[in-house]
Amino acid sequence: MKEKYTSQMVDKIEKSKPTALIARHVNKRFSKYFTAFFANRGLSPNDVTTLSFLVAIAASAFFLAGNYIYIVIAGLLTLLSSIFDSCDGELARLTGKSSIGGRWWDGVLDVIKKDMLFGSIAIGQFLRFNNPLYLIFVFFTITNIYFIEEINGLIQIFLPHSGHSKGNKKPELIVKGDYFGLIDTISVLILVFALIDQLLILLIIMSIFPIPLWLNQIRRGRKRMGGNA
Repeated sequence: MKEKYTSQMVDKIEKSKPTALIARHVNKRFSKYFTAFFANRGLSPNDVTTLSFLVAIAASAFFLAGNYIYIVIAGLLTLLSSIFDSCDGELARLTGKSSIGGRWWDGVLDVIKKDMLFGSIAIGQFLRFNNPLYLIFVFFTITNIYFIEEINGLIQIFLPHSGHSKGNKKPELIVKGDYFGLIDTISVLILVFALIDQLLILLIIMSIFPIPLWLNQIRRGRKRMGGNA
């Protein structure tokens, strides 16, 4: 039986949509095939959002196990979860089933997913090496992610036409007209540092590097509001 939806159809509807740099060069290379598969099997965007979250739970379980083979598997599952996270939006646009409820469900699970993954990384590696630095730096990592997302949310509420982004999700880092989305960037970084078995360095980077990002968000927001509180 001929499939109703194809990866070429996904490419066509996604062509004009602004896409984060890593998502465009990593996630989208695979997500279009999964999206067409999910559409032909009758899955809803919310089904795929939930599937992405379940894969992230599996990744967290492997991170908790702590040893190298398991964290590599966890890193691959984290990337797969991120790819599925791209699929839910593609599926919504492909089938015309986009909804505010779906975007809310996606946003809620994304927040839980990031905290869960970094928390399981820190706990698993702490149990593996008995090094409290994992627990210290994961606190700052999760705090930074919270600040980025909270400030983004305030920008969407108070500056909805700020030009920050053309999509529903706001970019966290803009470089020469391109931007890096938070969830896809984190997923690739987790996989890379899992492969080289240097997850402490990942937590240190995530504890320091995002600080100028959310400070810059505050600066840009105040500038657009004319510096008025």
